[in-house]
Amino acid sequence: MKKPTLAVAVITFLIAVQAPFTGHRSSAAPNTGIEIKIPFDKLGHFVLLKAKINGSQKTYNFIVDTGAITIIDKDLANELGLKKRGLMAKISTLEVAGYQMENVFCYTGFDLTLFKRLGTPIHGIIGSNLLDRYSATFDFKSRLLVLSTHASTRSLPKGAIVIPFRDHPMNKSPIVKLRINGSSLEGMIDTGQPFPLVLPIEDFEKYKDGGLSAVIRSKGVMVKWPMTKPDHNYMTRLKSIKLGSLAAKDIACVFGELPPLLSMPLIGMDLLTQYRVTIDYLRHEIVMVAYSDAHIRDNYYSTGLNINMSKGDSTFVEGVWEGSAADMAGIRAGDVIIAFNNRKATAADLPELLDLMRNDDVKSIEFEVMNANGTKRVRVNKTMLLK
Repeated sequence: MKKPTLAVAVITFLIAVQAPFTGHRSSAAPNTGIEIKIPFDKLGHFVLLKAKINGSQKTYNFIVDTGAITIIDKDLANELGLKKRGLMAKISTLEVAGYQMENVFCYTGFDLTLFKRLGTPIHGIIGSNLLDRYSATFDFKSRLLVLSTHASTRSLPKGAIVIPFRDHPMNKSPIVKLRINGSSLEGMIDTGQPFPLVLPIEDFEKYKDGGLSAVIRSKGVMVKWPMTKPDHNYMTRLKSIKLGSLAAKDIACVFGELPPLLSMPLIGMDLLTQYRVTIDYLRHEIVMVAYSDAHIRDNYYSTGLNINMSKGDSTFVEGVWEGSAADMAGIRAGDVIIAFNNRKATAADLPELLDLMRNDDVKSIEFEVMNANGTKRVRVNKTMLLK
């Protein structure tokens, strides 16, 4: 299962905080052409880069999120003595793979401890308002990010899907035209959210009236964004989606409560990772080349659980998909996970549990859960969520 529930693409609505630096846009790329190849790691569905700040010996972990602004941890900004104005800080040089990006302005008001359950400290986010200096190619198979400023001419790969985009007015995220179930819309290219597509939950009834298949509702919350207070989500299949010349049917989709400035279709990683994706911020176009085994998800093989970490570092159930294996086993939102597969469910072990939940080769997980009625052991055999 590939269903991490921390959708970091989340931060676009915070962009008004850039106002203190109006007129101080991040430095443009040099006039001479460059091409920087940057290996990346995967942390759940996230793209993770190592970077040095202002010539530091130490490297720091940055998530690359095209649906976000650029962010640095507030305490780290203070520790490094970065110049600050309001909630913004300035990094003089951010070095990745030996290449230095200069004059990088970062928001410091976002709580990066939301990533704590992933088991790797996250020090910042590289967002579209920094990537917009470049043409950014995500080769998900090779785990390589290529940043380039290119010559005036270029050739397109055979079979390439070319999609024009406009900038989000707040954070430079790519906004594309698409059709969902025959209706024309605009959506955001969002490497921070895991699903093929997320739609605003307030539009659920409209889509339901147009016909959806295999709708399930959550008990509790499966995915949420900051400054929202959802109490449930929906998962379903869309009849069709068309993005440029990309046309697909029966695509898995999640409905969630989105912040106002983010309230549009979010095209996420379970679609994007089936392609080598170039987001050419300089030409305002996206080029997608399908991998030979490309397949956009129409379902999830899952326990049906969303597990999170409390402020006290206990592991608890935040949500359960209705009718899922976990639901049938009697696990409920609010239950505390004491152990899994005969191991204590400590904060240090949570990343491994999340990996087991995401891994389609893992058929079942044994849980020991606690609630007001006591404790119990249950073995949850994964099933397909959408029947």
